[in-house]
Amino acid sequence: MTPCTLILLTVDRIARADFSASAGDAPRVAQALRSAEATPADSVRAALGLGGRPHRDVWVLTEDAWTQSMVLSLNQIAGLGDEQIARALGFEVEPLSGLPAEDTAVGFCPAEQADGMQSYRVTALPRQEVDDLRQAVRERGGRLKGVAHPGGLPRPIGRYEARESWRRLELWSKGTLWIKSDDGQHAHARVLNATPGQPAWQRFSAFIDAEAAGHSELLSSAPTALGTEIAPHVTWRRFTLDDEPSLGAWLRAWAEQVASRTPGIPLIVPPELPTSQRTFVAVGAAALALTVLLCFAWGKSLTADRDAASAELDRLRKPAAQLDALKRKTDTVKKEHAQLLQANADAERTVTLLGTHLGQQRKALALLLRTLAESRPEDVVVERVESKADGQMTISGMALESGLADELATRLSARLQHAGMLVMPARKQALYSLKSGGPWTFEVGVQRGEAPGAVTASTSARRRSRPSSEDLP
Repeated sequence: MTPCTLILLTVDRIARADFSASAGDAPRVAQALRSAEATPADSVRAALGLGGRPHRDVWVLTEDAWTQSMVLSLNQIAGLGDEQIARALGFEVEPLSGLPAEDTAVGFCPAEQADGMQSYRVTALPRQEVDDLRQAVRERGGRLKGVAHPGGLPRPIGRYEARESWRRLELWSKGTLWIKSDDGQHAHARVLNATPGQPAWQRFSAFIDAEAAGHSELLSSAPTALGTEIAPHVTWRRFTLDDEPSLGAWLRAWAEQVASRTPGIPLIVPPELPTSQRTFVAVGAAALALTVLLCFAWGKSLTADRDAASAELDRLRKPAAQLDALKRKTDTVKKEHAQLLQANADAERTVTLLGTHLGQQRKALALLLRTLAESRPEDVVVERVESKADGQMTISGMALESGLADELATRLSARLQHAGMLVMPARKQALYSLKSGGPWTFEVGVQRGEAPGAVTASTSARRRSRPSSEDLP
């Protein structure tokens, strides 16, 4: 697998996963809450800021992309190339999405074909947003390979035998997707224009009852949806992006998919950038250097006698050169001595700072323990409080509900902000002992100073208050 970095943007979450060339290596996944006011490009910058320099190839999965299932007549597309089909789909998309065709980037992939009609899965974004995403990735040294909606991954999240049929229902904040594969090799996605709880859902619920077969997976971007009764007779294998193992497995499946030669997903691929003026300057400089080198070689062949005279002159100048070398060595020794004195002074300052830091850390731990005793919600069990060498403290335990861990982090943040201590978002993992996915193990980090993704009262409120479901735009 080609090394790559995946960026995920949902309605309320940003995540970054870095994948190495070895398929067996576990991905490095970092995530944080998404600001409601941030543009997609701003959110990509924030996600890239969760780690170091990304891999060369960067893929962006964003719920900001418009996606839908479209149908064109086979007669209408006969003899058309991919670029012409994309332009035709752009005009079909305009009245549904409100995106002007001439200013919209369209990605598509063919789906099923029947009764003289060709189905397509289509993804669309304003061209300006695609350019902004590419610029955000370039700022961190990466190259934007493509943009897609996170729904409709044409491969199972779980591991099954080859050529086994499977189905997956995906519940997103703005819509629902149904993906099926009858032979385990080829999969097709369909956008369902309803979410559970809406009146139109009854029609799709009957469709799902009839279509569910083989291995059935249920993916939700929010843990609350897993409690919804959907096709009760189907034994669902449930995944939620709020659960870190599920998120990691799902992102790995996406990385393997985009790395394949035929991704089978409606990718928006940014056009190649024109050759920059800097490139022309570099080529001209290289040509000039080559010309100078050729002239030098030609001149050298005509001045053999001058070279002999120069060698004799060099022999006579050798003692002076040795004296210059000794002077330079003396200067180097003096410089190294000054550097050693500076290093010793720096070491003394470091020891002083470490003593001060240790005292502050002891006070911070005492304050945290007192605040934790006063602020712990009911149904939350604190099992361990650890203080690490880097100054970060970690609270680990178990909560009956997912939101209780977030509530604990919020309370701690409100009490500890005045002391200059920042509380990180709770990292949770579902144990699936209950129908809601609970109980949940959690880990809350506390540290002094600024940290990406720190919990405040406003950000925690947004995390507990998810947007209502609606049709895809």
